[in-house]
Amino acid sequence: MALVSSPLGARLAPIPPTNLALNLVEKVMWNSRTRSSILGALTGPGASGSRRVPRGRIDGSCKRREEWCYYSTKAGEFRGSRQVRVRSAICSALEGGETGNDGKAERSGLYDKFLEHAVRAVGRCTDLTPLPCQDEFSNMVAVDGQSVINNVAFESTKFRLFRCATIDGGENMQVLNVAICARPEYDLPIFCADFFSTVSRNIVVLDLNPLYNTQQRPDYRDKYYSPILPLGQKFVELLPWGDKLTAESLQFFSPIVIWTRPDSRSDIQETVFSAFQEYLAAWLQMAETAQPSEDAKEIAANRESHHRYLLWRATKDPGRFVLMRLFGEALCERYITEFLFNGVRTLGTKEFLDYFPEYRGEDGSIIKQRSVVGKSYAERPWNSQGIFSPSA
Repeated sequence: MALVSSPLGARLAPIPPTNLALNLVEKVMWNSRTRSSILGALTGPGASGSRRVPRGRIDGSCKRREEWCYYSTKAGEFRGSRQVRVRSAICSALEGGETGNDGKAERSGLYDKFLEHAVRAVGRCTDLTPLPCQDEFSNMVAVDGQSVINNVAFESTKFRLFRCATIDGGENMQVLNVAICARPEYDLPIFCADFFSTVSRNIVVLDLNPLYNTQQRPDYRDKYYSPILPLGQKFVELLPWGDKLTAESLQFFSPIVIWTRPDSRSDIQETVFSAFQEYLAAWLQMAETAQPSEDAKEIAANRESHHRYLLWRATKDPGRFVLMRLFGEALCERYITEFLFNGVRTLGTKEFLDYFPEYRGEDGSIIKQRSVVGKSYAERPWNSQGIFSPSA
């Protein structure tokens, strides 16, 4: 067990090594003054003494910079580097600002508590192992030296990818992007949260993206969405439809999708955060009871559905233009393909136009505009039973 000292010198109760990072954050507010002692606890038992470890940052020119932080270790059993990396990655995800006068952490980012909740909630349900891209893209600083992206990425027995990203651009821009993709042995929906805020507007998309079209596969709709339609209906009333959404984008959304434009940041901190918590809990409950398929055809179909989804997002996601402005084209492209939509190069060999031939231009290239159908929906196109019914 590890003992952690508070900034005032008071000793907290011993914390069992199991799920140490998750238990620790419940007892100690994270801030720069306690960083050394917390990092010491997160490394777990090991050789005595202190060590200095680099935490990498990538700037807009794709050069790596090193920030040094210290951690201390206690004598006892050492479980290996994997546990250290898990706890360090979680620690990075939970890192916040200085504490205020009331002793509570003051978060500078609008979506910091969303990221913290996601890491805690998922970490309580499964063992997490950091992905290689976690080391590569842990912290990124924009070319302007102001906007910062914090990234974490994990995998587990059931999850091929669980990753979170926040952009803190001060008052000008705040972004949250969270995705959880199951392994191809499972046909679970994809948990997706895309939130974007500026001084003048807020855009929120929260959904359990279906692997299969719920109109064409009513069995898939009944399996995953019918049981949680009351949850969706609850927040449909609290968070109204956010105006026009293209038909192409709609194919990746479920009957419970939240697509809204909150009036204020207080709405985000309260109503949207509640929706985020409950949607994530619903997805985690699905994952807990999911059983892997042993059918090679089903697994191949799931893998292709994931690949199709990732190719669409990597190619047509509107966030690409924001990232390109912040980090330049080369780093933006690597970040999109290797971190945000990790798997786009490994889950399949098909190209974008193989899945979406309607986007082929006269010269054979991909048409740049997002919509080629020319149809959009200004009102929610699903009824209360989850049936696609645009006229309802």
